[in-house]
Amino acid sequence: MSIQAEVYQSKKDGSIKALLSLSDNLKIETVLLRHHNGRNTVCLSSQVGCPMDCSFCATGKMF
Repeated sequence: MSIQAEVYQSKKDGSIKALLSLSDNLKIETVLLRHHNGRNTVCLSSQVGCPMDCSFCATGKMF
């Protein structure tokens, strides 16, 4: 299994986002959120695509 990553960093909030292309060419995304208090949060997709098409989430747009 191979994974290719496209990484982007937000200049506004310092978050780091990655779009991960899996060996079957499907994509998942992950983001590192840096908080002002020094803590970090990592969010990682647990599925490929989503039929809900929520306005705040790019995962639904990949389905």
